[in-house]
Amino acid sequence: MVKQIRTLSIILLAALLIASCGQANQANTIDYTLTTDMRDGHMVFVGVGGPIDGVVNPTLVGATGTTLEVRLVSSDTAQQNISFPDFHAASANVSGKGNSTTISFFLDHAGNFPYFSNLPGQQQAGMQGVLDVEGGTASSASSA
Repeated sequence: MVKQIRTLSIILLAALLIASCGQANQANTIDYTLTTDMRDGHMVFVGVGGPIDGVVNPTLVGATGTTLEVRLVSSDTAQQNISFPDFHAASANVSGKGNSTTISFFLDHAGNFPYFSNLPGQQQAGMQGVLDVEGGTASSASSA
C-alpha cells in the first residue's frame, strides 16, 4: 500500500511539473491575429480579437524575452505578407480569402519597430504598423 501511494505521488508530481512547464511556455508567447482589408481606399491590417479587435494597423505590444506569434489571414485574392525587419522575420506570402500564414520570432530587444507588407507598393498603400517591445534597453528603429 505504501509503495502504491509513493508511486502515485511520484506520478502526480511529474504530471504537475510537466503541466507547469507547458504553462510557462504559453506565458512566454504573445499571440496576435491580423486580417487584411481595404479601408478608405487603403490596404490595411486589421486586428482580430482582444484589445486590437477591429483596430486598423494596430500597435502590437510585446516584451523582451518573449516570443511573438502573428497569424495573418487573407481577406481577398491579393497576395500579402507581414514583415518585421528589425527582427529579421517575414512571413510567407498568403492569398485567397480565409487562407493564413503564421510567423513566430523571439523579441530580443526593446523599442518601437515598424511592421509592414514587404510586397511592392503595399506598405505605401497603407499596410504598416508598429511593434512596441517593452523591457530591456530601448532602441528605436527608423520607419522604412
